Amino acid sequence: MDANPIHARKRSREERARQTRESLVKSGFKVVSRHGYAKASVARITEASGVAAGTFYSYFDSHQQFLDQLLPTEGVHLLGILGQSAHQSADYFDHEKRTFLAFFAYLKRRPYFLRVLAEAEIAAPQSFAQHMRNIEDRYLRALHRAQKKGQIRPQSDLSFRVIAEVLSGARGHIAIGFCDPSSAPAFRLGHVPEWAAETYVKFIRHGIGHQDLIKHPGHLAGAPTRRVRPQDTRSILLDSAARVVHRSGYAGASVQAITELAEVAVGTFYAHFSSRRKLFEELLTHSRSDMASEVKEAVRGSRSFAELECHGFYGFFDYLVRNPWYVRVETEAAVWAPTAYLRHFFDLANRYLKALRRSWAQGELRAYKEHELPVLAYVFMAARHYLATRYILVTSTSQRLPSWVSATYVELVCRGLEAPSQNS
Repeated sequence: MDANPIHARKRSREERARQTRESLVKSGFKVVSRHGYAKASVARITEASGVAAGTFYSYFDSHQQFLDQLLPTEGVHLLGILGQSAHQSADYFDHEKRTFLAFFAYLKRRPYFLRVLAEAEIAAPQSFAQHMRNIEDRYLRALHRAQKKGQIRPQSDLSFRVIAEVLSGARGHIAIGFCDPSSAPAFRLGHVPEWAAETYVKFIRHGIGHQDLIKHPGHLAGAPTRRVRPQDTRSILLDSAARVVHRSGYAGASVQAITELAEVAVGTFYAHFSSRRKLFEELLTHSRSDMASEVKEAVRGSRSFAELECHGFYGFFDYLVRNPWYVRVETEAAVWAPTAYLRHFFDLANRYLKALRRSWAQGELRAYKEHELPVLAYVFMAARHYLATRYILVTSTSQRLPSWVSATYVELVCRGLEAPSQNS
């Protein structure tokens, strides 16, 4: 028994305060899992936690501060689990396999985390950026250790940074790829077979290991493809909406702002869209179609899938120079139009799979079996999205992707898709 009742009472108050705060955070995860960040109101959180609304502000200065706590709270725990899983790994590639499997086991135990991760990029950007920097830094340390041990090819610090960025985004996209396409808005993860880890590690082993490069298409950038967009009123409204979303986000994209930019009357808007929500549901499809048309022109004449991916990569970032709002529209949709976002995700994945399977059937991609191809598609999709958010979305003006980023990615893809040479 505590000899000092004052200290006992103090500890009891501190313990109750800690428990209340933890209860609020736990309830926040449940609410975001069910309703998303956009509808995770203070009222819903406190109701789920069983405390008064006023109590919330005894622990958090604002609703946004609370939302910013969710990903770091879970992220620290996740990184600890991944670190434990990689303990005593045989080499860098064994480390990758162990952490890959541990990540998906974690998502199975905490199914809400994938939605938290997917939506935090927009709803809690500061905490998302910090979480991803933490992951990138872990990758960089692992890559440098592997290089010192002679397990991977020596590369520059800039190249290692790009590789870390690509791999940091890959697991999240692979996880979404193994979700039920009809699971929006919950992002329910399905079964992830162990061969997915083997495929992922195989791509990395070929991409940064020591085997000789069989062929390399070199620098494939060409002049940006330019098309004349249709100028019908509906398309003008959608293009204007994309620009407003880029500037102010979905939440700030009012009908008035959209119609002012489009230079049409508000009534004209409602002649084409029954509501702002209906426009948002169509916006991502419209933007994807516009992007895909330009990328299709960029890849015309490609003689292999490696060339197609590299041409498409350059074409995608050429498109972003003129249409930087595309990435913001895509990212915001995960929060504000999750059903449309998943449709968009799997439409892009299916486009990739069609091209991959065609090349595989023609005898390319000899290192991979047909059932492994979706994992490659998700990695390539992740690379474009994540590098765009790193180098394009963070700026207020249009810019080109740095040449060293493109060069590193092209080499990673060309090596990663090839079978090892006979003397490797």
